[in-house]
Amino acid sequence: MTYHKSKSTGNKNRFNSNSKSNKSNQNSRFSNNRTSENRDRNTRDEDNNNNDNRHKFNRDNGKNFNSMPDRLKKNKPTAEENKQFAIKGNYTAKNKKRDLDKKSFDKQDENRPPQRSNNRFNDSTRNFSGNDLLNRYDKFFGNGTSSKLKDAMRQYSNNQFIRVNLSKMNLDEIQVFFKKNRVKFENTFLKNAFKIEKTFFNLSSSIQCLTGQFYFQDLASQVPVNCVDFEKLKSLNRVVKVLDGCASPGSKTTQMLDLLNFHKIEYELTAIELEEKRVNRLVNNIQKMGFDRFKIINCSATDFKTSDKYDVIILDVPCSGNLVGDKNWLNKRNVSDICDKANLQKSIVKNISKYLSDEGELIYSTCSIEPEENEDNVKWIIDNCDLKNVKIDLEVGFDASCLNGVLGLRFLPHKSRTQGFFVSKFVR
Repeated sequence: MTYHKSKSTGNKNRFNSNSKSNKSNQNSRFSNNRTSENRDRNTRDEDNNNNDNRHKFNRDNGKNFNSMPDRLKKNKPTAEENKQFAIKGNYTAKNKKRDLDKKSFDKQDENRPPQRSNNRFNDSTRNFSGNDLLNRYDKFFGNGTSSKLKDAMRQYSNNQFIRVNLSKMNLDEIQVFFKKNRVKFENTFLKNAFKIEKTFFNLSSSIQCLTGQFYFQDLASQVPVNCVDFEKLKSLNRVVKVLDGCASPGSKTTQMLDLLNFHKIEYELTAIELEEKRVNRLVNNIQKMGFDRFKIINCSATDFKTSDKYDVIILDVPCSGNLVGDKNWLNKRNVSDICDKANLQKSIVKNISKYLSDEGELIYSTCSIEPEENEDNVKWIIDNCDLKNVKIDLEVGFDASCLNGVLGLRFLPHKSRTQGFFVSKFVR
C-alpha cells in the first residue's frame, strides 16, 4: 500500500496566508479611519467650546444621527463624518438614497420580460424543491411516477443487500451461514449479491462481516463494477491498470479488487480520495476485505495528474442522491443544486477521461435519478471527451432503460426495489 498526499494542500495554505494578510490590511484601514475620526471630533469640540459638555454627542457610541435629540441636531455631521459612519456600519442619508435607488431598480426589473436561461430549466424552475421537484418525475418518467416514488421511499428505504467477498468466502459458505443463523434471504440478478429479508440478530456485528467476508452494499451500487469486461482484461496477458476516481468509502474499490482476484488478473489499482479524513476509512475497508496491493492519492479528481494510462476507470461521481437513500432529500434539494452537481461531474469526467488508454473502459455512475446528472451528462461526455457510449451487457431482470436513446441502466426505486441509480459505459 502506498499513500500520496496531494500537493494542492500547499495552495490552500498559501491562500489562507494571503487571506490573513488581507485581514490585517483591512484592520489597518479601520485603524486609520478611527484615527481620522478622533482628529475631526477634537477639532469640532474646540470650535464649539461654548456649548454645554453634557449635550455633546459622542459619535463613537454607535447611534444614528436620526436618533439624536432635536437640540443637538444643529451639529449636523459633515460629509466626511458620514463617510466615517458608513465605514462603521451606521445608517446615513447616503445609505437611504442607495436603498431607494435599489427599490426603484427592482420595480423596473419586475416589468422586464423573463430572460431565457441556457440551462435545461429556466431560472424560476431552478428553485424548485419539495413536491415541485417530485412532480418533475411525472414529466420525465410518465404520469404517476411521483406517487410511486413516494411509496418506494416508504417501502424500500430500509432494504438491506450484502455482497459476498469471493476472496474470503464462496457462495456455498454463505448459504451455510444463512441456514445456520436462520437468515431469510432472496437471490438477486447478481450471483454474489443477496437481499436480506429477515434476521434475528444484527448481521453487521457478526464475525463474518467484521472480518470482511461480506459487505453491506445496495444492489444497484454493485452494478458499475459488474459492467467491466473482465474476460477482455484477462486476455491482455499483462498487468492491468485500474483507477477509481472517487473512491471512499471503498465499496466499488473493494468490489473491483475482489473480482480482479477472482478472475486471476494481475493488476495495479489506484484510488483517488479528496477528503483526507475519509482516507483512513477507505484504507480500513480495503484492508478488512483482505487486500494490500493498492495505492491511494489524496487529491481532487478535477486536479489529478499522471503520466499513466488506465485500462479501467471507475467514476462513481459525487451526486445529489435520491429520496430513497435519504428520507429528508426533498427538503434539502432543489434544481439549482442538481445543476451544480452536474457541472462538477462534467469537470471530473473531463479531467479523468484523459488518462483512459486506447480501447479502455470508463464506467460512469451516480446514485441520482435526475436527468441533468445522468442522460444529459452522457450526451455531454460523448460530445466533449472523445468517448463512445456502448451498451451494457448485463441482464438486470426489470426495465432499466434510459431516456432519449442513451445507452446505460437507470434504476428507478419503484421498479428495481433498490435506491435510485444510474450507470453508463464508455470506451475509447
